[in-house]
Amino acid sequence: MNIFLRAAADRFIYDIAALRTVADLLEDAEFAAVCPATGATVAATFGLLLQHYDAAVATIASPPAGAPQLPVVPVDPEELDELLVSAICNIVHALTALSARPPQPVVIDAAVSLSSIGANHALDFLEAVPELAQDPLLLNWAIFPVPGEPAGLHERRLALIKRAREDRKNQ
Repeated sequence: MNIFLRAAADRFIYDIAALRTVADLLEDAEFAAVCPATGATVAATFGLLLQHYDAAVATIASPPAGAPQLPVVPVDPEELDELLVSAICNIVHALTALSARPPQPVVIDAAVSLSSIGANHALDFLEAVPELAQDPLLLNWAIFPVPGEPAGLHERRLALIKRAREDRKNQ
């Protein structure tokens, strides 16, 4: 696997591991918490990410001319772990298969770009369920910048760090 594809695989692996941690820490009722920046519930945000991971597999396997927009379906918390495990297995398999042939630069760029989608939504989870920011690994995941991220994440990160510090002082 070339270094760019390996880096993309590592990013997917890291993000899905963090997402599995988030899912493990949430109470069932917290899946209905709303992410202030997007207006989506935690369950819908998981659904969005799983759709993106399916799209990543499809793009890596056979780059489409244009991907259709599908409605986001919230995820059943009971199925989430299995869905995330399947997603990372499918992604790593697709990246491995891609590396068996000379990959086109556009496909490599797409894989690298798609690999940051989980990190781009990390703040959504910690803002919707503030207690998650008390986990140092999840806080690190949410505040670590990635190339090509959407505008506005830096300010949200600063606010999250400030709130997490205040929460620790108040404990």
